[in-house]
Amino acid sequence: MENLEVIIESPAGSNQKYDYEPVSGHFKLTKLLPQGMVFPFDFGFVPGTVGGDGDPLDVMLINEKPTFTGCRINCKIIGGLVCEQTEKDGNKTRNDRYIGIADISEQYAGVNKLSELPKGMIEQLEFFFINYNSIAGKQFVVNAHMSAATAKKQIESSIAMDTVAIRLELMIPETNAAGDKYPQGYYRDLEKELMKNFGGLTAYQRTPVAGMWQDESACTQQSMFVYELLLAKLDLTYWQQLKQKLEKKFAQKEILIVHGPASKIC
Repeated sequence: MENLEVIIESPAGSNQKYDYEPVSGHFKLTKLLPQGMVFPFDFGFVPGTVGGDGDPLDVMLINEKPTFTGCRINCKIIGGLVCEQTEKDGNKTRNDRYIGIADISEQYAGVNKLSELPKGMIEQLEFFFINYNSIAGKQFVVNAHMSAATAKKQIESSIAMDTVAIRLELMIPETNAAGDKYPQGYYRDLEKELMKNFGGLTAYQRTPVAGMWQDESACTQQSMFVYELLLAKLDLTYWQQLKQKLEKKFAQKEILIVHGPASKIC
């Protein structure tokens, strides 16, 4: 794992704590830090992971400038803090903090491990996490530092294969404008690509599908093949490129790809 994507919840310099809500897909303001206390760097999470507390893994992202809530940014992991968190009721959980360097950073580009950070920076980060949790009535203890290799290994092992955040549907027409069916090989090629990239899918036929447009008086009905995938994260570039390729292959003005949060009841 050389490169990792992080989603920022609370940017550097802010005293506002935001939490991502997977069901709504929005960020919710959940806490205001005391006056004079701010996040020292961008703070976010690794999508598609699950930590000891049941939430995605936390990352403090070091960069020259703050980004913003919801920003997706690539980084390299240089290590982490091995931490134990004690709740108000006395329940203890492992709740490590990982440290990353933004790929776009120039000032910290040469930093590859915790010991290469400016003197005193790690101690300041520890102090922040301890005081941040103390405000919430929690005890937070940093027991050790972990190497970059250990941190990367832990993140990889925390990627939950059965953790699903997104449900995506790809809709392909069965026939062209003249009513002729497309070659079955078109669909087999697509299924092979999706299986190779994502490991599994659900395919079914939806008939008929009605399409109505404001600038057209006619209502078009068409049978569709629907491919449904459950994803841990969404690679927008990949899906945009696939959409363009399919529109050309099937000679369609638009191939519909829709996605939303995937949540299960109980």
